[in-house]
Amino acid sequence: IIEISDDTLKSLGRWPVPRQFHITLIKALTESGARMIVFDALFSEPQAIDAEFASVIKESGRVYLSLAFRLKAGGVNSDGAYEADEILGAVSEPLKSAAAGVGQVNIFIDADGKARRVPLWVRHEERLWPSLGFLAAARYLGYSQEKIIWRSDKVILEGSKSIPVEP
Repeated sequence: IIEISDDTLKSLGRWPVPRQFHITLIKALTESGARMIVFDALFSEPQAIDAEFASVIKESGRVYLSLAFRLKAGGVNSDGAYEADEILGAVSEPLKSAAAGVGQVNIFIDADGKARRVPLWVRHEERLWPSLGFLAAARYLGYSQEKIIWRSDKVILEGSKSIPVEP
C-alpha cells in the first residue's frame, strides 16, 4: 500500500499529485513485478499528460482505476445494487480504456464518522459497477467481471462458488 499523506503532499507540493508522479510509480511497480496496481484516487479531470499516462497504464496491463457516484436515497434495490443518480468522479478518457479494470469507491460514513461499509455494486444507467476492492480481488483470483453473477444475497463466481452478502 502506497499512501499519499500530509507529509507526501508537503514534499510533492499540492493535491492532486502531478500525474508524472503516478506515471513514475506505475513504471517502478510494474518493473518490480507488482501483480496489481490499484488506485483509489480519482483521475476525473483531463490533463495534458493523459496520453502518456494512458500509454503507461496500458503497457503495464495491471492498473485498476476508480470512479465515484452520487447514490440515490433509499438503499439497495431488489437485486442488491445501489442506484446512482450521477457519476461524481468519472475516469477520464483515454485512461478508462487503458486500464485493466474500473471499479467504484463509494463509502458510507457512520454516525461516529467512521467508514465501515461500502456498496458491493452500484447501478448507473443499466450498468453494474463493482466496488474497486471486490473487482481487484476477483481478478486476482482469476474471475472475470463478465462471468460474475450478482444477486441480492450472494455473488456467484463460477457455478457453485459463491460469496454470501448482506445489503
